[in-house]
Amino acid sequence: MGKSESDIVIYAVLVIVVSVLIYSVVSLFTDLPAAGAAAVDGSKAIPSLGNAFSPVLTGTTGPGDVAIEFAPRGMQGGKFEVQIVANTHSVDLSAFDLLQVTTLEYKGKLIKPASAPLLTGHHVSGTLVFAVGEEPGDAFTITIKGIPLVEERVFSWKR
Repeated sequence: MGKSESDIVIYAVLVIVVSVLIYSVVSLFTDLPAAGAAAVDGSKAIPSLGNAFSPVLTGTTGPGDVAIEFAPRGMQGGKFEVQIVANTHSVDLSAFDLLQVTTLEYKGKLIKPASAPLLTGHHVSGTLVFAVGEEPGDAFTITIKGIPLVEERVFSWKR
């Protein structure tokens, strides 16, 4: 190899090494929960202005996992509304129907959502609506089953 050929090989190796380093640094930050959200263990973040209940987040955006955050919004026209945000980099969310895999439990009652956003792609937000006819009270739980990597996600709130 001549001098120019060896220079090309050195530059090519250098480009590969720098690319791997950049990829590694970016990968460190993709598993972090959304800013202002609760930790993966279900501890609560600071509630948003005018909302008595804090958002709760489970999961991550890591390989094979889904980060799901619920933020109860309260009663609207006799229905209890909960904001949902789902993010993933590797799971096709369209395989899951929130109407089938989600339940609200309060005061000994177990309720399926009356309406829910369609899960499509990798990033979804919308509102789950439960036709409860009454305020769920000071303590309630929403459970989602079957969305990877957490088989049963339990979101609980108490005032």
